[in-house]
Amino acid sequence: MSVMAKREPRSELHRKQRVKNYVLFAVLLGLIVLIYMITLVRLGGA
Repeated sequence: MSVMAKREPRSELHRKQRVKNYVLFAVLLGLIVLIYMITLVRLGGA
């Protein structure tokens, strides 16, 4: 019984960490796209 009780919080921690990783990935991807767009605008205006 105690083995089942220990697995539940563990899977919850993994789920929270996975969500955190997806958010971090989205933020980094957005930042990369933003820098790319700024570069295109600056080079295109020259």
